[in-house]
Amino acid sequence: DETKLSEIMSVGSFFVPEDTTLYDSLHKMLDSGISRLLVKDSTGTPVGIVTYKSFLKTAMYHTNQSKSETFAKGFGQTYKIGQIMTRQIISVSINTSIAKVAKILIDYRVHGVAVTHKQRIVGFVTEKDITRQLAKLS
Repeated sequence: DETKLSEIMSVGSFFVPEDTTLYDSLHKMLDSGISRLLVKDSTGTPVGIVTYKSFLKTAMYHTNQSKSETFAKGFGQTYKIGQIMTRQIISVSINTSIAKVAKILIDYRVHGVAVTHKQRIVGFVTEKDITRQLAKLS
């Protein structure tokens, strides 16, 4: 299959500043129907990624802290997305083959990667995007 990554990747508003609250970040994900956000610092440089798993891990951590009053203190409105993001952003060039992207997803045990063009993130490709493309071929 000669399908280009640009044909199956998602593009759009999947960036948030690192000082965005957890509540606002999750709200953006739900409203946009996306499962991850890229986090930018004050200069606009991508510095991390957040997925639903990030939110769940944080919630589980604080739920299991016997003396944690985090939730009672407005957790989602006070914690910032920069506090829970993963700092490693796995990315591929827009010229990367879909097969190579699939291998990267498996090797790194992630569900999606950022797509770059001229060293700028221009989109995101996920397992779902690749599966959807494979289904079209059958």
